[in-house]
Amino acid sequence: MIKTWIADVTPLYEAETYRRYYCLVPDFRKEKADKITVWEKKAQSIGVWVLLQKMRQYYSLDEQANFNLSHSGKYVLCSVDDSGTKGAEVGCDVEMVGRYHDKIANRYFAEEEIDWINGKQALERSERFYRIWVLRESFLKATRKGMQLDMKTFAFHRKDIEKKWELSRQPKDFGKKYYFQEYRVGNGEARAAVCADRCEFSKTMKRFCF
Repeated sequence: MIKTWIADVTPLYEAETYRRYYCLVPDFRKEKADKITVWEKKAQSIGVWVLLQKMRQYYSLDEQANFNLSHSGKYVLCSVDDSGTKGAEVGCDVEMVGRYHDKIANRYFAEEEIDWINGKQALERSERFYRIWVLRESFLKATRKGMQLDMKTFAFHRKDIEKKWELSRQPKDFGKKYYFQEYRVGNGEARAAVCADRCEFSKTMKRFCF
């Protein structure tokens, strides 16, 4: 099953708390965090790796277990495949909900996705925009191709009965089936999504507290 945890890293904005968790991560992660000058981003870098380590410990996973990390604003996110399936693909993304970026949507989103976003009142368009955003990012990360993929070669739609997201079309080079799970974070201040080539997802995210 694909398990997903989320954490609020604002406690790491305090120097003493940050230092306590900083000491828990491997040297290469410390070096990465040391190069970051913005304190909030330093907290993200350390916090997301601690989250991964806590998941490995909780589920007794070895370091070969597939995982993916994401962070945005005060949140860090980690998804792991606890099955031990070799070569399993997983990608995750979390984004703080902000304003609707119509220029980004027009450049990167599929026409049917834009129609779905614009089918609601203005206040709901921002949330719909970020729901599509995190789904797309999770897919790009699961394939490990990122922005190398032509963003117009795939599109999302929801199944009418199950209300689950699926790809209505996908790049020709990716013939396998991909599955998706979306999550609403807190009171809706952020959205998250996970993509995998396996269909078993945790229905809710586990909250980890620093």
